[in-house]
Amino acid sequence: EAERLLFLDTLLTAVNNLPGFTLVLTLRADFCGRVLEYQPFAQALQEYPPELLIPMNRQELQEAIALPAQQQGVSLESGLVERIVSDIHQQPGKLPLLEFALTQLWTKQHQSVLSLQAYTEIGGVEQALTNHAEQVYIQLDQVDRQRAKQILIQLVQPGEGTEDTRRIATITEVGEDNWDLVAKLASARLLVTGRDRIKDCGTVEIVHETLIRSWKELKLWMQQNRDFRSWQERLRMAMVQWKKRNDNEAYYEVSCSQKQ
Repeated sequence: EAERLLFLDTLLTAVNNLPGFTLVLTLRADFCGRVLEYQPFAQALQEYPPELLIPMNRQELQEAIALPAQQQGVSLESGLVERIVSDIHQQPGKLPLLEFALTQLWTKQHQSVLSLQAYTEIGGVEQALTNHAEQVYIQLDQVDRQRAKQILIQLVQPGEGTEDTRRIATITEVGEDNWDLVAKLASARLLVTGRDRIKDCGTVEIVHETLIRSWKELKLWMQQNRDFRSWQERLRMAMVQWKKRNDNEAYYEVSCSQKQ
């Protein structure tokens, strides 16, 4: 907690004292309450009101679904657009799931037509990704299923009074020997890989938090390993703090010896 507050204070100091410095950040709505608990940051939000990203209305959703298909000469069966819009309207955070569902639906087009039956078969917006994850998982052999479990639980941040969320893990945290499977799961659009420029190493995260909330396998793994993962995250934080203290002490000793 002390490290988080120091980080926020550093950002606020930069915003208030560095000419020409602009800070752009995003904040999830469900974490806004925690930010407002820290008075200096709450004051900053009052001084610099946030730009709220409101959900798309029904017409905007209809156009986002239908127009790209029409531009490619593909039609949607009567009632399909309305069904999809009804599934996601007024449900924040569904746009990435919509994109995935439409991609899956596109592969099932027949004679340049996207059908209601195909939409139902993929599980709709809500289940398309979790159904896909289950299909990818059952196609793995027993060894890779165990490796997938080891990888995926490292990509979930156990909630403390909040829902579990995604976390970005390094190649070391998921195991270098597992990186080939990480690449395979990324190709299957279950994971997203990247690179930590500071640590100069590969990173990976879950493609969408709906897998954490809705995929039965991952929910079960987290139930079975929650105590271990919570302990592991506390240990990681303690190790980071220990390293920082030792680095600071080493710097102090070098500085003193140079002065002498």
